[in-house]
Amino acid sequence: VKNSILSPGVKVAAGAEVNNSIIFHDTKIGPKAKLKKVICDKDCEIGESSVIGGMGEDIPSKEFGDLLSTGITILGKNSKVPAKTVIGANTAIYSAAAINNSRIEPGSVIR
Repeated sequence: VKNSILSPGVKVAAGAEVNNSIIFHDTKIGPKAKLKKVICDKDCEIGESSVIGGMGEDIPSKEFGDLLSTGITILGKNSKVPAKTVIGANTAIYSAAAINNSRIEPGSVIR
């Protein structure tokens, strides 16, 4: 964990990397997951070997380009990221949205 803020109850499994991120209460980050510039609301689960952020930092959000253009990825409350999922930068995942694809392109919005 580097340059990040972790709220109480956050669990980071062995081999996971969290960089330049803010992770809120009771979120679980699985083994070998990699997070870069992520703001993650509470009660989320990040699956094993998932990669969130970092990819496509130069691609702004399709809907919120004025707000999400600096490489930040936002995960809403109760988000469940399946194992081995890749989520690009400048992406917004709404609270409890179903993540059905193993790859989400940079700048996407998932409701």
